[in-house]
Amino acid sequence: MTLRRLLLVFALFSLSVPVSADDVFKLDGRNTEIGFVGSKKDGKHEGGFRSLKGTISTKDNNPLSAQFKVDIDMKSMYTDNDKLTDHLKNADFFNVTKFPLARFVSTKVEKNGSKYDVHGKLTIKNVTKDVVIPATIEVSGPGITMESSFEINRHDWQISYGGKMIDEKVKMTLKLNAPR
Repeated sequence: MTLRRLLLVFALFSLSVPVSADDVFKLDGRNTEIGFVGSKKDGKHEGGFRSLKGTISTKDNNPLSAQFKVDIDMKSMYTDNDKLTDHLKNADFFNVTKFPLARFVSTKVEKNGSKYDVHGKLTIKNVTKDVVIPATIEVSGPGITMESSFEINRHDWQISYGGKMIDEKVKMTLKLNAPR
């Protein structure tokens, strides 16, 4: 067989092999909720973020192939107390004027029983730390859904105002329902 015929056979074979395309799901403040609960000795406060932009891409509807990239608009932060919201936005906490975005980029997804662990890098105030987000994830015909509840240590991102008066652990919740 000549080289030309061999290349022709190879080219025809490669055209017949199915190539799986990535599905890309767009995330925003309408289909994705990020909430938090911060506690202190005499109570707690709930809040979240109204605005974000990001994507999740998957191959063959497989959650293990999911790749997340999300930018959170820190200025869109809200809480159950307007005065607290303003305080969280200033330099004592998140300094949203200097650091207007937080970012999460996944590095891998692993199966953990009936759930998944989404490993990634979370950047807040220009400090990047590894995090693991336990989640239920489902990719289906209509789109992708995900729910999670986990804790982060605020001191890991140099958010240390209030010392021991404010709990170091912050409970985070995620809920998304992104259509195809």
